[in-house]
Order: sequence, then structure tokens, then C-alpha cells
Amino acid sequence: MFRNRPLAIQSCSVSSTLKHIEMDEKDPIEKYRELFDMAKESRLFEDTLSLLQRATKAREVAEVVARLFGVGSVNSDRVVTKEFISILLGVATHLRKGSSVNNLREHINSIIARDRWKAREKESRESKPFRINENTITVNFSVTFDRDKFALMQDIIHQMDMVLSRVTVSHFDGHPDTAFPVYQLQGASSSVAAALRQICDSLGTDSLTDMRYASESYGFERSHLTLSQTIQLAENEY
Repeated sequence: MFRNRPLAIQSCSVSSTLKHIEMDEKDPIEKYRELFDMAKESRLFEDTLSLLQRATKAREVAEVVARLFGVGSVNSDRVVTKEFISILLGVATHLRKGSSVNNLREHINSIIARDRWKAREKESRESKPFRINENTITVNFSVTFDRDKFALMQDIIHQMDMVLSRVTVSHFDGHPDTAFPVYQLQGASSSVAAALRQICDSLGTDSLTDMRYASESYGFERSHLTLSQTIQLAENEY
């Protein structure tokens, strides 16, 4: 009387397994398409799909995720799930390195942290406009570390109640030099010195390079400085 029950259970199990296999075999592009409201987000789908298909590094895939926050179904909690990352990996078939779920999750978390700082810096600019006074110094510099450490530098600067800006430097012919990003820090000499000192201690003496120092109070500029030299100038200012 009860001998057929295991067969029924086994039949249900096989059916469930087949259904799961069918879902896994769905076209990766179709899975990715399902994230979008194609009536409103078709252009974003096409643009980001193209970027994912050309990506060769995990960092490039993570940069695409930053653009996906314009999609209604995407949020910061979902983009770090295994399910979501697997969808990305299914489309990004040209990845040569960093193609594990955990590695891509780390890059995505770095992008999330970076973009949150962008929003906070924008808010800071709007709510607390900077006023130049006699004790103001301006420091331009390039960075030698990758984006994973960029958020830490921004954190240090934000704690000093300052804003990090990206600036455009021109060649002698007037054309912009876009080979290396140049960043600018402006504020009271004591605050800038403290921020640079902490960056030096946390990221190393070679973390900032090709530094340019401009002093409002003494009216002079110095270029091609090291981080240590710039700190010394700022500390001597107050």
C-alpha cells in the first residue's frame, strides 16, 4: 500500500531538478535582460551589455555595476549577491583575470564605497562653500595606488572637513593632459598638513606624487615636490 510513495517523491524530485537545470541553461543575455524594464531602460541595457561583453578585468565589470544603479531593480544589497554576480559573469565572457564571485564582489564593494563618497563630497560642496583666507594653501597631486585604496584617502580627507577635487591640467599648447588624473586639496594649512600626514602614514610616502604647493599667505608656488616635502611646507605655514 505504501510502496509507491518513494516513487512519487522521487518523481517530484526529478521534476524539480529538471526545472532547475532548465533555469540554469537560460541564455545569460536573457537573464541580464530581465533586470531591466525594457520600455524605459533599453538603451542602458544595450550600453552596459556591450561594456560587459568587452570587459577583460573584474574592475571593468564593477564599473558597469556603477551604471546599473539607474536600473529600478538594482540596489547596493542586490549587486553583491552570488545570484547577481553570476548573471554578470555569464555575460562577461572575456574576463581574463579575477573571474571568481568573491573577487568581483570585492571590486563591486569598492565601487559602492567610492560612489558614496562622491555623493557626500557633492553634498559638502553645496552645503559648505569654501572661502579662501590668508591661511589657505592649495595642493595638486597624482596618486600611485589603485581604486581600492582611493576610498581610504577620501575618508581621511573627509574627516578633516575638506573636499577632494579632480582638476584638469593643460600642456603648454593649451591642450588638456589626460594621461594621469590630477587631484586638488584646498584648505587651511593645518588641516591640509594633518590630512597629508595621515595619508603618508596610512598609504606610504610614495602614495602621492608630482605634488604642487601654492600658498595664499606667502604668495609662492612650488612644483614637483614629494609628499614629505609638501607636508613640511604646510607645517611651516602655521
